[in-house]
Amino acid sequence: MHVNELHQHRSCFRRQSPPGLLSMLPHQHPTSRLRQQRSVVPLGGSRTDLHQKSYALNLNMAWTRHLETLASAPDVRSVLERRFGMMSWFQRHGYPDSLWQQQQQPAGHAAAAAHASELSAAVATTQRSDMEVVIEDNRDSAPVLLVFDFDRTLTNWDAGERIVGELAPELVAWLTGVEQPANFVPITNEVLKEMARRGVSRDKLLMSLQLLGSELPGPTIRMLQWAANNRLPVKVLSDCNSVFINHILSGARVNNCVTEVITNTAVFEKVSAADVDDACIGLGVSSSSSNSTKGSGYRLVIQPRHPESAGSHGCPLCPANLCKGSELHRLRYGSGTVSNGHATGQQQALCSSSYSRIVYAGDGANDICPALSLTENDVVLARAGDALAKYAAAAAADQSLQ
Repeated sequence: MHVNELHQHRSCFRRQSPPGLLSMLPHQHPTSRLRQQRSVVPLGGSRTDLHQKSYALNLNMAWTRHLETLASAPDVRSVLERRFGMMSWFQRHGYPDSLWQQQQQPAGHAAAAAHASELSAAVATTQRSDMEVVIEDNRDSAPVLLVFDFDRTLTNWDAGERIVGELAPELVAWLTGVEQPANFVPITNEVLKEMARRGVSRDKLLMSLQLLGSELPGPTIRMLQWAANNRLPVKVLSDCNSVFINHILSGARVNNCVTEVITNTAVFEKVSAADVDDACIGLGVSSSSSNSTKGSGYRLVIQPRHPESAGSHGCPLCPANLCKGSELHRLRYGSGTVSNGHATGQQQALCSSSYSRIVYAGDGANDICPALSLTENDVVLARAGDALAKYAAAAAADQSLQ
C-alpha cells in the first residue's frame, strides 16, 4: 500500500465516522492536525500571536517531514504502525481489516513477511492457549483474579515520565533520577507543583492524559476486553496515582474493563499564585525563570496509599507509600487479616479465599514483593529483561531467594 492508496480510503473514513468527528476531535486521527478548522481549539493551548505562528510553523515542518517519509516508503503501513500504532487505531474504531491487509508485496519482502506471519500465528496460538487454561481452571471453582502493574506492564512507558516529558520536558530528570523501590510520591509532588507554577493547567494535564490513552498497546487493550467479556475481575495494583491511571484508561476506552484501581490517591487542590511560586524552592528554579500562574489555579497532589501517620508497613522490599504484597494479601484474604504484609497460617485457615487463582503481571523491583506473596497455584508474568524477571531467574537457581 502506497501513500496514494491511503488517500483513496478517505471517503471510507468519512462514511464511517460520525459527523464532525475528524474536526471536533483532532487527536483521534494522526493526520487531522493538518486539516484542523479554525474553530477547533489548538492543542498547544492559548499563546501570543508570535508564539502561535512559531508553533504552527514548527508543526507544519514536523508534519512535512512525516509526509516526505510516507511518500518515499514503498508501503506506508509499517511507517504508520511504528509512528502512530495505526493497526490498533483501526481496530479500536471499527474499520474493516481490508483497509490494512496486505494487497501486493514486493518480492524482496516475502521472506520477512512469511517470518512475521509465522511469528504472529505462534503468538496468537500461545495467547489462546493461555486464555483457555485460565477459563478451564475457572469453570468449577472460584473466579480467577487478574492483577496488573501499570507502568511498563500494561503500558510500554512510565506514565509520569511521559506526561512530564510532554508538558515540562526539562523536569523529567528529577523523576528518572529516582530508582525503585524508592518512594516516588515526594519528588512527583514537587514536579507537579513546578508544572503548575509554570502554567500547566488542570485541563491541559487531563487532556494530555486522555491523549496518552490512545498510545496504550493494542495487546493490552485486547487482553482487557477479553477479560471483561469472560467476566474475569481485573485489578490494577500500581505505585502510580489514581488520576493518571484512570484518565489514561479512559482515553483508551477500557476503563470499564478494570474493576478496581489500587494506587496512590491523587486530587486537585486549589492554590493561589503565591503558593505556587513558593512551592518548588527545592527544585532550584527562581520565579523569574518561568511564567508563573496568575490568580488562583489547581495543582495535582498525590497522597500515599500507605500514609505516614500509620507508621511503617514493615516491608523492606517496598517503598514506604505502598506495599503491594500486603495489598495482594488483602485481595485474597480480605481486610483485617494481614500483619506486616503477611497472613499467618491460622488467618489463612479462618478466612477462605475469594479467588481460586491469582495471575499477577509486573516488571520492576516493587513487583518482587507481591510475586513472593503468591501461592503455588498462582501465576507470575514478568516482563523480560526487567528487575522482576531477573529476580525470578536468580530465584530459580537459588532456592533461598524464593
